[in-house]
Amino acid sequence: MKFKIIENKNGEIFPQWDILLDLYIKSFLNIFCTHDKINKNDMIEIIEYTLLCDFLECSNYAELFMIFNLYTKDYQNEFLKVFEKLFINNMIDFYINDEEQYTLTHYMKEDKYQAWKYFMDNYIYKERFYVDSFLVASWDNPNSWDKYNINAIINPKGEKYFNEILAPKFYNKYKDLEVEIDDKGNIVRWIGEINR
Repeated sequence: MKFKIIENKNGEIFPQWDILLDLYIKSFLNIFCTHDKINKNDMIEIIEYTLLCDFLECSNYAELFMIFNLYTKDYQNEFLKVFEKLFINNMIDFYINDEEQYTLTHYMKEDKYQAWKYFMDNYIYKERFYVDSFLVASWDNPNSWDKYNINAIINPKGEKYFNEILAPKFYNKYKDLEVEIDDKGNIVRWIGEINR
């Protein structure tokens, strides 16, 4: 089976994906790492593109536990760098599914870096995105956070960055690239080229 990396600007990666391959391929990042011309910076860009694309496809917010399907130990550092960059630069924010709660930035408005560290230490490192606690959450009680009550939202700055800078660049870079994968999830070959 042949899969185009991307079919249109602002489009999802592997739009014609066969879900049966999910049995063999745990993260599409594992596909990209087989291309000899895709480096660590490209992987960071791929993660960034996917995160922001997911936010926009879900009406400007995303359920974090779905995003963490990308999160594998192999790419943990890259994933965290992207999340940190997006949060610190006011492109995304985190919120609790409760209309009475503010975003994390509003809750810890004095120091964006401390807010990131607080979130990373208590949500990401503790893998709260796997927890099914169904508790009423608050920013004061990280033990109440779970996969259903903490989500992320794209800010106007993040939406503008994606639409005007990242998406056009990403599309032009990968529009001529396809990958052929057999029915067991093995990469047969890459077709086309990366436009740098």
